[in-house]
Amino acid sequence: MRTSLLGLVALVALAAVPDANAHTFIFGANTPAKANAQCIRKITNPAGGFRNSPIKDLASQDMVCGFSPTSAATETCTVAAGGTIELIYGHNNAQDDVIDPSHVGPCEVYLQQRASATAAPANAGWFKIQEETWTQATGWCTIHLIANKGILKVTLPSSLPAGNYFLRTEINALHEADVLTSTNPARGAQFYVQCAEITVTGGAAGTVAATPQVSIPGHITPATPGVLFNIYTGGSILDKGATYPNPFGPAVATLAGGQAAPVPVPAPAPVPATPAPAPVPATPAPAPAPVPATPAPPACVPAPATPAPVPATPAPAPVPATPAPAPAPAPAGAPVYDFAWDISACYPSGTGANIFQLNIAATVNGEQPAADANGGLAALTITFGGLASIGISNTWSSANSKAVGNQWQFETIDDGPNIGGQFLLPAGVACNGKVPATVPTLTMTGQLLSGGAIVANIHPKGQAAGQGATVPVTPAPVPATPAPAPATPAPAPAAGGAPNYVVKASAGSCWGTGPTSFVLNLQIAVNGMQPAGDANGGLAALQLTFNGAQDITATQTWNAANTKTAGNVFSFETQDDQPNVGGIFSSNSLGCANGVITPALTFSLAGQLLSGGAINPSVV
Repeated sequence: MRTSLLGLVALVALAAVPDANAHTFIFGANTPAKANAQCIRKITNPAGGFRNSPIKDLASQDMVCGFSPTSAATETCTVAAGGTIELIYGHNNAQDDVIDPSHVGPCEVYLQQRASATAAPANAGWFKIQEETWTQATGWCTIHLIANKGILKVTLPSSLPAGNYFLRTEINALHEADVLTSTNPARGAQFYVQCAEITVTGGAAGTVAATPQVSIPGHITPATPGVLFNIYTGGSILDKGATYPNPFGPAVATLAGGQAAPVPVPAPAPVPATPAPAPVPATPAPAPAPVPATPAPPACVPAPATPAPVPATPAPAPVPATPAPAPAPAPAGAPVYDFAWDISACYPSGTGANIFQLNIAATVNGEQPAADANGGLAALTITFGGLASIGISNTWSSANSKAVGNQWQFETIDDGPNIGGQFLLPAGVACNGKVPATVPTLTMTGQLLSGGAIVANIHPKGQAAGQGATVPVTPAPVPATPAPAPATPAPAPAAGGAPNYVVKASAGSCWGTGPTSFVLNLQIAVNGMQPAGDANGGLAALQLTFNGAQDITATQTWNAANTKTAGNVFSFETQDDQPNVGGIFSSNSLGCANGVITPALTFSLAGQLLSGGAINPSVV
């Protein structure tokens, strides 16, 4: 029943105005020689759609380089064999609302050697050079793309012959892939495909010899594992990729001479030659991914009741019995990196591991991190003292994240003040309310990407930290036994059977002044279950009032439809199978002190079913 109702809703929406709110498109490319080069082939808007609309017909010629017919790019991008090119994704403009966080899925990159500099794309002769599906270190490719603010970094094989090529990218969004398009034309996997025109230099001239080579369309069919895939069966969609096929579709090709094409996750780059006075991780920090623009962190709140399996966490790394000594103060003039953190959630995520969510309000010399001011961007290591190891489920507003033992190594990004992630606890460490039973002690070290020194402060949200070396944190005592369940049960259904809409609101760390920005996570339950289009009372139009604020603006939202703000009210519609709603909000009437919103916010809720029926709304 749910599928047919969803299909009807989708068809009605398509009949009115094509829904391109969450779609993505390549706007240009960065090469070593030029930023924002216009070497992307031009595509034709599909009938009744937009240039950023997805492709669903896997047998269509649109699968080659986008909606046909495509035409030549404005220019050609020149890249050396073994070099990198960065493709710039966005929604309506480069790097804006890159893709909806609910549209999780893999990214694939293919090459085809051109017969000449003016030849059109052909069906045969494509070979895959890059694969990024889901990994425990980085999560889904699309979430990684959002965290990198639309930058997809592609490294060319070093043995690639010199000449002209088409570089083809393919993103497969899985939010409607629980049914094939042939079964329900309104749903199915969504493919975002485009091609760049590149000239490869540095290699020997000749014909590329890559295995395997495939024809497009035809490289993927409805029977290919991963085209039909349900990301909603247990657990969070952010973790469901552990069971997704890897590779998706054809294997990454091997070029003549035995050289495999590069792996999708960027390899670590050497630490700059000039060391910083502050200690750096033993493992070099990865190379940065330039990522200008406003960050788009995904929503991260407790997962549904039936979690998806999570791969085993890495083998525990020994934790020193005593903390390492704080580094010596940095030289005068070194930028002050001040991180105010809190843990906003802890929840099950499969056998043997729980997940906790860490939020960080980051400032550099009192302002948000920036590539060209406030001291520059940095490579940082946060150590989770008290935990033997951590794993990474998902991170945001950071680049090149990885877990090493009980450390999180990452790089700050331009205009990324709201840093965070969801981290796997060691097997056997339970949740005690919204925090782990073992609350970690956080310390931080690092250096500028340029190699210069920094002052590294890290402290709990709400506490001040003096400028100086890393500030160790002693967490508040954790009760030996879990907190008792609330004495007041969930409200009984309202008169006439109106469904109970219960919203748990949690405002995360804040940053900035005039306006103050912050993240808000909403966990929505309808009669104790997640919202559904055909059960639990139906979907609803809700109005959430921010008591304590006079004005509210939503700069980004996720897992909600038809969002708008007026005064201090956020209006939105719930979506099928989407219990975790959130957004980034700003207000000129609120302040931010050490990562805490002032005055403290409370919330009230009103609304009705989309069908017009009454609901019983409440906020906890």
